[in-house]
Amino acid sequence: MYGPRYFFTGNTPLCQAFLICIVFSFTGAFCALLIGTKPQFATIQRFYSILSMVSMSLALLLLPCDLLLRYFIFASSSKFFKNEEGRRFLLY
Repeated sequence: MYGPRYFFTGNTPLCQAFLICIVFSFTGAFCALLIGTKPQFATIQRFYSILSMVSMSLALLLLPCDLLLRYFIFASSSKFFKNEEGRRFLLY
């Protein structure tokens, strides 16, 4: 029903990178939790924890960039018009 084609068709590359970062973040956090506190896997657990934090930080950085890009694309489209005074307004 909903596969990768549903989420990646018609989206900007920043939105696609955001979704991939969210997937990496939750995968890293899940793997770190599954390892638990076993001392022999401490290095791997630290790697997964850092992967999770870096991916979430990158996702939080990409979100406003994508929203601003979508706003500028929308503002430059033909749905925005100027009235006599030069102000922009939106036609529905």
